[in-house]
Amino acid sequence: TNWIELTGLDTSLYYNIKAMSVCDTLEYNTSAWSSVFRFHIPDYIIEPCAVPEGFRVVLASHDSAVFAWQHSEAGLWYLALWKEVSSDTVLIQSLTETVEVAGLDTSVWYTAQLRAVCDTGNISEWTDTVMFYLPNWDTTGTEPIEVSVAEDHNVRILPNPTRGKVTILSSGSIQKVTLVDSEGREMFVRQVDGNTVMLDLSGYASGIYIIRVETESGVSVNRLVKK
Repeated sequence: TNWIELTGLDTSLYYNIKAMSVCDTLEYNTSAWSSVFRFHIPDYIIEPCAVPEGFRVVLASHDSAVFAWQHSEAGLWYLALWKEVSSDTVLIQSLTETVEVAGLDTSVWYTAQLRAVCDTGNISEWTDTVMFYLPNWDTTGTEPIEVSVAEDHNVRILPNPTRGKVTILSSGSIQKVTLVDSEGREMFVRQVDGNTVMLDLSGYASGIYIIRVETESGVSVNRLVKK
């Protein structure tokens, strides 16, 4: 078989192991030895490093974003950030449960992931990806955009993608809805007083839009795909 179990090993020692193949019964028809693999058997159970929870964008300005996640037993976190149109990934270390990234481009989408490092060699899996966009709401860039995921003003946009009609649902009272295109141009602003908003985007071109929903509890920035 291509696996073997070794029992009775000493937890206080390191072991070196290597393997070779025998292609037939002729003793000389064998492969070279593999590289040496060094290992030891720990005398304790290593708890797997848990994937960070609650990874999200909590604040976004004209050129920066603040990420946050829930506290865990990890002592170090790695934030991976890349542009949607680029395969280059920036890896950022953090010793706290928040990190701010500045110098971002307002003309593209960004994707981010997070993983935890609990101790040497014990690293969690990556979180689900978080996509965000920094629309340029004004020419001065002084107006911050709060991006909140609090349950009391959770915002849902259905359907998404859409071919025209869209319903915006919020557990908190909606005050204003702003539609922005992928170039950062403001398409329309609607004052609202209620938990539900109906939009008809049939006359708009296909593409990616940003819907900024202001509620009594904060502001939610959402990506909408118009087919």
